[in-house]
Amino acid sequence: MRVKILLLTCILWSLISFGQTKWSALEGNWMLKNLDNSLVNFYAGGDGFWYGKIIKSDKAIYLQQLIFKGKRIDNKNYIDGTFTTPKSKMKIDTKIYLDSEEDMRFVGKKFFITKTYIGKRVK
Repeated sequence: MRVKILLLTCILWSLISFGQTKWSALEGNWMLKNLDNSLVNFYAGGDGFWYGKIIKSDKAIYLQQLIFKGKRIDNKNYIDGTFTTPKSKMKIDTKIYLDSEEDMRFVGKKFFITKTYIGKRVK
């Protein structure tokens, strides 16, 4: 009986650790070419939310704009949040999918329109 409890505890701990490790890989700089070659820094805030801020772009007016705020939902493979377009300041429901440690998808939906931005990690 003790072995079963210990085994179950180890399995649960490893699943929880894997989930946190996966999303911690989002932290850092990502190039979003189809957002005017913007370099976006994603970071976890102290309030439990994830943020994305443009730190470099072909359009100078985009610099230092906070474009994403979202939260990871348990048992989901995405971060759910709001994307604020840097040009028009429109708020769009967005999900971030981390496909690998080097690739991510930033999928925004407003009414019947869907826009996907592809991000590549910049080291």
